[in-house]
Order: sequence, then C-alpha cells, then structure tokens
Amino acid sequence: MQQVNFDLEDIAKVQHAKSFTEAKNNFIKVIEKSTVGKSKRPISPNKISYYYKRITELDSKKDLVSLFWNMYMAGEGLGVPNSSYQKNFNSWSR
Repeated sequence: MQQVNFDLEDIAKVQHAKSFTEAKNNFIKVIEKSTVGKSKRPISPNKISYYYKRITELDSKKDLVSLFWNMYMAGEGLGVPNSSYQKNFNSWSR
C-alpha cells in the first residue's frame, strides 16, 4: 500500500529528536519512504539527491528542521519564495 510522504508528526520527530544525528536519521527515513513505488506522490529523484547532499552540509538540528518545514510548505504550495530551497527547485517545478 502506498503512503503519504510525511506529515506533521514526522516533522515533530525531527524537531524533538535528542540529537542532531537522531534528527538526521528521522529525516532520512522520510526521504526513503517518499520514493517511487512507496509513495502516492513520490519526490523526484533530483530532489531526493538534493536532500541527501543538503543533509551532509547542515550544521545543526535547527537547519534541518528549517529544511524540512520548507519542504513541507512547498508541497502544500506555500513554499517560502526567497528561501534557497525554492530557488533551487523553481526550474524543476515548471
């Protein structure tokens, strides 16, 4: 059965993780269940590659939570237009 990519509970798990490593692992689980064949609305392979790359570049749990919220809001059509997340994906979404 295919599932939704993630919901607010998944974001809360990342926000309330005890460590940055635990938060990253929770985020990776979300990305892995958002692939083709596992999700109703899979995330494109380009975006998934971007997320894996971004995770290695982030310095704090706060940055990871910010990335996750931008990802959530963009999926709802409410992405932050001046965020680096939106700038990277504008050309892909057209």
